[in-house]
Amino acid sequence: MNELKQAFKISLPICFGYIFLGIAFALLMSQEGFPAWVSIFSSVFVYAGSMQFALVSFMSAGMNFL
Repeated sequence: MNELKQAFKISLPICFGYIFLGIAFALLMSQEGFPAWVSIFSSVFVYAGSMQFALVSFMSAGMNFL
């Protein structure tokens, strides 16, 4: 159990980084006029790091999600 607590403490800064990146992505998607479900859908199914941010530009230009 002690190892689990130590691992949680070490990984906590990474978790905060992902939270703020997720907020930035959601704000960018809403600024481009996409509904919230598209933001959630792409966050769940597109696990490619910065490709999510590139996807916003692609979709704004009229490219299909799939």
